[in-house]
Amino acid sequence: MSLSTHYLACRKGDLSTVEQILPSLSLDEINQLEPNGSTSLHAACFFNHPQIVKLLLEHGASRTVLNKYEYTPLQEAITDEIKELFYRKAADAQGRFTTDLTTSDAMEWVSVKNGIYGWRNKRKISDMNVVKAADCITHDKRFCNAADMNKIKYFLDKTRQTQDPYWLLKAYTAGADLCRSINKSLASGPSDIYDLFMEDDFHSFVGCFFHHEALKKYRYSGKCYRGLKLAREDFESNYEPDEQLLIKPFMSTSKLRSVAENFALSPSDDPNTLSVLCIYTIPERTLSFRDNVALDISSISEYPHEQEVLILPYTSLTILNVSHMSSGLTEIEFEWFSFRQYLLGPD
Repeated sequence: MSLSTHYLACRKGDLSTVEQILPSLSLDEINQLEPNGSTSLHAACFFNHPQIVKLLLEHGASRTVLNKYEYTPLQEAITDEIKELFYRKAADAQGRFTTDLTTSDAMEWVSVKNGIYGWRNKRKISDMNVVKAADCITHDKRFCNAADMNKIKYFLDKTRQTQDPYWLLKAYTAGADLCRSINKSLASGPSDIYDLFMEDDFHSFVGCFFHHEALKKYRYSGKCYRGLKLAREDFESNYEPDEQLLIKPFMSTSKLRSVAENFALSPSDDPNTLSVLCIYTIPERTLSFRDNVALDISSISEYPHEQEVLILPYTSLTILNVSHMSSGLTEIEFEWFSFRQYLLGPD
């Protein structure tokens, strides 16, 4: 078999041909492995064609597909100029790994004093139909004009074809607008959903992450980090050792302290705003639980260098310790809290 015209143009640096062909290609064609075991994005990275790399990424080329040497396109990049094209935009990255609870439109990311409802809510959300979850995103008018929707639809189509929730995770990590809408819905909902009849359009989506057997291999235990901007009054009222809290939406954290710390220390004009580094410890015992608690998605994310760990909705936490550092950063250490275990014994 011969190499495609598109691939050869990307390898040679023929920008005009790439610009002409690219709009007519499907994402399957853009991401396909050529007979030599490489993709167009791998070739453009290896042969140092930054303009073509930028075009391919803008058209949804996958950052995580492996060539025959088991390398991602980023690993084939030979210059910093090309490597930087693979990183998330600063504003998007800050929004992913930092929560600002001081703004007027801040969502209820953390429901203080409602930590007891976490396990009850997970039992209520029992649907884990991956096709239904993909359909609810595809047909939701809120996402018609979402950024990266072409790529998201590609992953949702893969979900239907394979019935594998892996592709739902890919869709979730691919688009900031999708993450934002799902989390806004979860954060604005009630803390205790157990006694409510709810036909929430995201419950099948969330249920797949909670319960699907195929995601157990991504379970994570250990430390992970997230930045937080918090009003001083809110901090003094609600963030004391031994308090239990409920995290209502999905929460992106990083295994790398530096990723969250850099965003947490970003300057604020308000003297009443605290810069907080949240340190979460997910205990090893959760790896054997029936439901997922946190998923290591660094191998799934389109941005693997961020070392992302996804803490799932309705996770209950307890505050272990609060420290004020000389750098001006406040550190809050959290541990996973099982009210179900507290009442009924080990899971």
